[in-house]
Amino acid sequence: MSDESPVRVGGEGTAASAERWPRRIAMLGFLPNPQPVPRDMTTLIEGLVPARVEVDLLLPPRVRGNPLDIRVPVGRYCLDLSDPAAALAALDRYAGERRPDVILSNRDKAGAVLVRLSGEHALRIARIGTNVMEKTKGKHLLARWRTRRRLAAVLAEADGLIAVSEGACSALHRLFRGRTAPPIARVHSPIDMDAISKSAAAAARHPWLAEKDQPVILSAGRLVRTKDYPTLIKAFERVLQHRDCRLMILGEGRQRPKLESLIERLGLADAVALPGFVPDPFPFMARADLFVLSSRFEGFGNVLAEALAVGTTCISTDCESGPREILGDGRYGELVPVGSVSGLANAISRSLERPAEPQRLREAALRFERDTVVDQFLRTLRAMRR
Repeated sequence: MSDESPVRVGGEGTAASAERWPRRIAMLGFLPNPQPVPRDMTTLIEGLVPARVEVDLLLPPRVRGNPLDIRVPVGRYCLDLSDPAAALAALDRYAGERRPDVILSNRDKAGAVLVRLSGEHALRIARIGTNVMEKTKGKHLLARWRTRRRLAAVLAEADGLIAVSEGACSALHRLFRGRTAPPIARVHSPIDMDAISKSAAAAARHPWLAEKDQPVILSAGRLVRTKDYPTLIKAFERVLQHRDCRLMILGEGRQRPKLESLIERLGLADAVALPGFVPDPFPFMARADLFVLSSRFEGFGNVLAEALAVGTTCISTDCESGPREILGDGRYGELVPVGSVSGLANAISRSLERPAEPQRLREAALRFERDTVVDQFLRTLRAMRR
């Protein structure tokens, strides 16, 4: 089953103890993208290995070469989720051979395969990175009910659920209302403060930031409906009426044509840039005057925590799950109503006039620092094992 021999970390002969459990975690649910493991999962993995936990990645077969930006040794195995029956058989073989203590899924499809695995193999944990109630809200009533019912049935079979924010936990409790739920715990997405700081010191490869002559407002994320970039662009157009500044949105997605059309229609082509996906956004964040999250909903809002980590003033919509926790109920950045063009425009203007003190923001981000989160993650797994 292995397409590459895993690198062993830690001594197999060491006596088992509560502190050494789990000794091996398998992770599945990744996509065959150029960057298949999301940055928060990469950070989690890079914190687990120094904590003497072996990590095996169960990756899609289309992941070729070495696209994983992971700086610690991990085992790599092939697991194709496109055929659930075959995936279950392959997962069963893997678990029998490698005997992980925990198998962690980070996507719905992976969770549906994982929970069908015998609980005798390992602790089966589903990591929930979104607000499951908000994610299904756009469906019509019957489809929404069916989707939520099916998801609850799948997740009920897990040994535990780990959500990335209090809001995501609350959504899970609502999903299970009237049903028996497995243990649910909150463990934030981790950020690597040292790595972010080093990366942020590099040059930002964009002329607006390399030789900045106007304030730059930055946002980052997939160009999709849930990020609500139209509201941000419309708010920016109002700000531009009384001060010179620029807006840059990092990311790629299916809403690019719609956003480009809106930018053209509002006459903002010279003031708004859509540079596309940027693998290392931290030099951009560090040199921006303001970071804005305009989402309709989030699971956590990793980019908001990362912007705090480089000391950049932040604004966010007060959307479901994440931003209110990250910004400390507004202590570390303004929160505005979802979809409010005027509210966002006013907050942008105020924040450009009175930016936050960078060191205070960096200190606020320490709550999400990698080793702190990894410690909480391991303690949560041990509690769920009982």
